[in-house]
Amino acid sequence: MKYNIIDSFFTDPSDCVKFCAKLRKLSKVAPDSDVIATLFKIDQQKWGYSLTWTKDPDIAVAEFIKPFKPNRDNVNKFNRGCEIIARELEVFIDTRDPSKISVNSKPFGDLTYRHEFRDPTSLIDDWVEAENTFLQNQDEERHSSDSLLTDWVLIDEPGGDGKMRTYVDNFSIKQRGSVRLAWVKMYADPPARDKINDLDIWELLTLYEFDCAKRMLRGHKIVFHYEHSVGDPLSVQSDWAPITTKSQEILLNYVCQYECHSK
Repeated sequence: MKYNIIDSFFTDPSDCVKFCAKLRKLSKVAPDSDVIATLFKIDQQKWGYSLTWTKDPDIAVAEFIKPFKPNRDNVNKFNRGCEIIARELEVFIDTRDPSKISVNSKPFGDLTYRHEFRDPTSLIDDWVEAENTFLQNQDEERHSSDSLLTDWVLIDEPGGDGKMRTYVDNFSIKQRGSVRLAWVKMYADPPARDKINDLDIWELLTLYEFDCAKRMLRGHKIVFHYEHSVGDPLSVQSDWAPITTKSQEILLNYVCQYECHSK
């Protein structure tokens, strides 16, 4: 491609899982390229994707997209949209005229967020405003007991036939003596099946309680994330149970060894 612009952002599916689980922004630059590709989370309803020409930062295009689950179909749709955005930037670089960009199209298909005609160059300003607001509120939110901030860390990715990835939200870990609470997120590929609702489960979010001294755990709340919807939180009245699998052992060890900053 002309100017060596990135036209396929997620060449490794694990990068998409990592971004969805724990990152706010991910930037990439192709070898010998002067174009930066950035995927960023603006809020819970929309993300943004931008391409910026470093030789002239005013030469940039961007598009709103809907937050999506990191499955193969969505990754393919997103990468196809990246190719379209790359061609739009080529036109912008060659003509220096944003009116030449085909802004009526939906480059990311049904993942495209916008629903009306929009100048794609103006989305850069939306991202800058969102980023400045985030930075201004970051310290206040970080110390709030009701904080919406998360810090998802990949702690377990079994090999072999196992495709389950396990993440822990560091910000959610709370300590009471030898007992700790933490939100745990699990992805399965291929997805598990919710037989009651007849839907594929793309993400399982669970609030666990861990007894670090007795090396036991129990669940308190479960949330099923499907491809196009999120189930209602389910309260779980499980009893304390001993660690019986390697994955549970890795999970308990991580949570119990984590240095809590909020008691």
